[in-house]
Order: sequence, then structure tokens, then C-alpha cells
Amino acid sequence: VEGEVGAIGANGGGKGDTQIRYTDVTEADTYCRRTEVDALAVAIGNAHGWYRGDPHLNFDVLRAIDRRLPVPLVLHGGTGLSETDFRKGVEFGIRKVNVATAVFNSVEDSVRRMYADGRESGYFELSEKEAEGAYDVARRHMRWFGCSGRA
Repeated sequence: VEGEVGAIGANGGGKGDTQIRYTDVTEADTYCRRTEVDALAVAIGNAHGWYRGDPHLNFDVLRAIDRRLPVPLVLHGGTGLSETDFRKGVEFGIRKVNVATAVFNSVEDSVRRMYADGRESGYFELSEKEAEGAYDVARRHMRWFGCSGRA
């Protein structure tokens, strides 16, 4: 079971809360002990959807949480972060990253390219292009996280 403490912002098209509220270390510790969650999503300046401007993650908060909690940490709002941010996050306890917006956009781009090429397609070709778009994002992030070929 994955829990979440703090307020992870939302950037989707001007909707949602964009105020940054970092995860409090003491609150996270209490939450983990009381709920016995298996993983914890943290708020360190990350946001769902595309970032407006450059994201500024608070790695000091992440490091403090990682030092205190015994559970793997999760980063929601990974779309648009740099390879450097991902690697630093992993260094300080991030074990799962969500990049759904990047996947959705890559799937859409792959399908749009197929139709722009003027090809008639059926379900199977469409499905193949959708998977191709998702796999492109997954492969890129696996390289960034250093986990390619480690299954």
C-alpha cells in the first residue's frame, strides 16, 4: 500500500493547487508507524502534470525523510524533471517515480505520427503505436535511473 503525506501540487492546464507544501518529517514518521504503509509518496516541490517553469525540488527535505523513515519513498510528478533530479532523488531514497503525463503525451505523439503519415490503420497497428509511445518513455527513464538490464 502506498500512502502520501504533504501536498503534491497540480499543474495540469492551470487547474489544481500549485501551492508547495512540503512533507513534514515528523508527520510522515507518525503516519508510517500508524498505517504501516509499504511506501510513501512525498512532497518536495514536485507537482502532477507539466511544470510551469523549472521545477525546484527540495532535496534537504527528501534527505531528512529518507534518514528517518524505514519505507521506500515515491515521487509523484516526475514528468519534466531532469535526469540529474531523478538521480539525486534515487540517491536520497526515491524508489518509485510516476511519469504518467510523459507516457500519455508520448502515446499521443506516436499515434499522431502514424496518422500524419497517412497510413490506414486498424486496431492492432493503433495498439502497437500506443505501446511504442509508452515504451519509449519507460526505456528513457530506466536508463536515467540506472536500472536497464537489471531485472
